[in-house]
Amino acid sequence: VGDIAAGALALLAGVQLLTKTNPVGRSLLLLKQFSVHEKRLKGSKSVDSGIDNYNALHQKESVEKRNEQYKDLVNTYYDLATVFYEWGWG
Repeated sequence: VGDIAAGALALLAGVQLLTKTNPVGRSLLLLKQFSVHEKRLKGSKSVDSGIDNYNALHQKESVEKRNEQYKDLVNTYYDLATVFYEWGWG
């Protein structure tokens, strides 16, 4: 495992130094963007809890119970869709 980690680190350092892509900086920027987007969620406190809440709404025993929480369903769906869209294409 140590040899694999050392090889991966050497490869990353080589890419970082020899190309203009700056993978370390871009990765840190991506993580920062995730944090910013997660703070803007309205329907849940985190992406993970939003996904869990959304899935739970579809597992309710009856349609009536789900309809009672329709606002949460819609808000959670659009929050998650926005985070995934902005992460992938933003």
